[in-house]
Amino acid sequence: LSFMNPDVLEGVRAIRERREPQFPSAR
Repeated sequence: LSFMNPDVLEGVRAIRERREPQFPSAR
């Protein structure tokens, strides 16, 4: 990835942990 913002990092963690992502900016 060319950029690593909080949403991207959270997405990666969610995929690794097999859970629903909780995006900080998705409010």
